[in-house]
Amino acid sequence: MATFIVVHELPAEASQDELLEIGGRLANGCGGSARWLRSWVMPERDCFLSEWEADEEATVRLILSVAPLLPVRAIHEVTAVEPAWFRDEPQGLARPVRIA
Repeated sequence: MATFIVVHELPAEASQDELLEIGGRLANGCGGSARWLRSWVMPERDCFLSEWEADEEATVRLILSVAPLLPVRAIHEVTAVEPAWFRDEPQGLARPVRIA
């Protein structure tokens, strides 16, 4: 599975109930092909970031098509870098794999 960061536009107007309903659909309706990991709100940039795990970008786009109140600005495939990798004692985390 790959990891993706999705940049969404914040909705101009949406009720809390609408956002809770969309969040519930995304959190519970993804099945085994993708998983919503977490999100961050960036109000100063009018955007919302969400982190996803999926086989491919197209899967994330398809799942997010049920959330028209959170339009997608961009989707970026990412690789995590853990600070623990750089510590003298990595505390049980595997060392990183070299990126080609």
